[in-house]
Amino acid sequence: MSAPAAAPSFDLQAGSVRRILSSLGGRVRVSRVDDVEDFARRHRLAPRGGGDAPVVVGDAVGAELGRPPAASHALVLTTARRGLVEDGAVRCVGAELDRLPAGGSAAVAQVVLLAHRGERPPDRLALEATQFLAGRLPGYMTRSVPGRLWMRVSRDALAAGMRLSTIGGALVAAYRMDFPEVEAAEAVLVAGDDEAVGRFDPVAAEARVVSGRHRKLSLAVDGVYECPDLACDACDERAVCDALREITVRYRRRRGAG
Repeated sequence: MSAPAAAPSFDLQAGSVRRILSSLGGRVRVSRVDDVEDFARRHRLAPRGGGDAPVVVGDAVGAELGRPPAASHALVLTTARRGLVEDGAVRCVGAELDRLPAGGSAAVAQVVLLAHRGERPPDRLALEATQFLAGRLPGYMTRSVPGRLWMRVSRDALAAGMRLSTIGGALVAAYRMDFPEVEAAEAVLVAGDDEAVGRFDPVAAEARVVSGRHRKLSLAVDGVYECPDLACDACDERAVCDALREITVRYRRRRGAG
């Protein structure tokens, strides 16, 4: 019987997020969720599987982020290194939801950092599903494809005070309530700032490789990304490698190539 596959570790990517936040300096607005049950009660955060998915369409839309072709990242990065995650912290960059241009779609990056007990994190599929808060936050609707987030916030929710920090706080509360193995949760949200969202491109590309979603690249034992191919111009994964331009990628010729 073969040994079980090692659980992915995103220590390096979590460290990269810390450096990005540091480089953004005063552009980062920080809030905290210290009592998750109180936050859930005040913002009517539904338990997992217990809410009704809102439908936010037409004139009901107050803010929209991540609708294609706008840039969008949605990442859940797990680590056993507690020092890489500041529990309860919510960090927001860019425009507030009520300041986004009406009728447009802004770039967005959402990153959830989770520190877990033990060597293995909770089930990966459950962790990734939670990041979309499906049906859990009144007036907040999401659509998703792997690695992307498309969110809509209703006009009524904006009028009631929903902000980026509300969504980030809901993420912190949801992960702390849903997963006993998670001992620290931190949320990062970037809205309407293409340059700041773009800083997360390499992190998203690396996370795709570490989680096994990149069909060609793999991470070697020496920390170098390896690819068996040299036909970059014809490769549909080229965008990922381009995002890793600052990281060494070792290319290997296919068997039988010159």
